Amino acid sequence: MNWLKRTIEGSVSGQTPPKAAVICGARRIGKTTLLEHIVNKDEAAWYTGDSFSDRERLRLFSEGDVKTLLFQSDTLVIDEAQRIPDIGLLLKRLVDVNMTLKTPKRIFVTGSASLELAEGVKESAVGRLVQRQMWPLSVTEIAQAPKSSWTRVLRDLDWHLVYGMFPEVCSDPQNARTFLRDYVDGVLFKDLFSLGGIRLNAKFEALVRLLACSVGSEVSCDGLASETGLNKTTVADYVRLLEQCFIVRICPSYAGNLTNELKKGFN
Repeated sequence: MNWLKRTIEGSVSGQTPPKAAVICGARRIGKTTLLEHIVNKDEAAWYTGDSFSDRERLRLFSEGDVKTLLFQSDTLVIDEAQRIPDIGLLLKRLVDVNMTLKTPKRIFVTGSASLELAEGVKESAVGRLVQRQMWPLSVTEIAQAPKSSWTRVLRDLDWHLVYGMFPEVCSDPQNARTFLRDYVDGVLFKDLFSLGGIRLNAKFEALVRLLACSVGSEVSCDGLASETGLNKTTVADYVRLLEQCFIVRICPSYAGNLTNELKKGFN
């Protein structure tokens, strides 16, 4: 499967300057590829939080340092921003200076974990960021891809329910199983462990497996705690971290009465 237009593209490219446009989503769903189609990578100042040298370059100590960074190019990209030290303060300073420029620069940021996990983002960058959630491919995006159609999507729907909609899975279906195994082993928990401060112990692994087996089902903290041997508070904390790293997605209960809805929520 060749590059296909993502529906999020317009809402991202139209949100900057002077604010920073932030794309959040799981690793390997195409955030970086999307930005490479929005901006010319060769003409942009491009940094990634996965690079130690880039993290050091983004340690800015004065307003002059901030202006120097912004004046490198008309477009600034910070990839995997959740790994940048003091990212909240950095974004605040960048946007504040950007707002004073006669010709503001475009600032794009990506995060494979919610930036709320990065210390100080909520307090420092409030009102300065425009956040957009990015997901794996949708059936509409696949259907509109070159050499694809709705007929093909409907034919392969059962397969996608098993293997998912990651771009690499869809572009190379024969190696989908290998990709997903490698993804779980080397990528899936990367941000969770580094930002959340937890380890892959037997009880945590049991919780993740239990959640995977409960997709589409109703679960509770009490039930998960009983099954895994963890206490209820720990289960709630782990699930919250898993959601902030885009590993799980909690669907809250729904009721016509708000009070009943809150009572039936995940607890």
